Amino acid sequence: MEVVARLVELERLGGEGFTDELADRVAAQVSAEAMKRRLAKAVAGLSADQRDVLLLVVLADLTYEEVAQALDVPYGTVCSRFSRSRTKLREALGGVDPMLGQEGPTDG
Repeated sequence: MEVVARLVELERLGGEGFTDELADRVAAQVSAEAMKRRLAKAVAGLSADQRDVLLLVVLADLTYEEVAQALDVPYGTVCSRFSRSRTKLREALGGVDPMLGQEGPTDG
């Protein structure tokens, strides 16, 4: 509520432009928090195989080849699991691309 109180005070003092900017930032942060919860739930709903590949590519920043070696699966399996996980996440998030337009790492 501290943010709301500051917004009210700024509005009272005539800081309309600043208030609008701050309100936009607050709204974006609230949206991001809601998206994080939905994303976490969607990731938890993936199969273990898909989740492993997704997390190794996205969080560990491994290449598909490195993930294949780490999991002892073929390269193509990594590609298909990653693609399926992205599709499932996108569907769970209402069509929002969970990678924000970024593609996974390439192997050169």
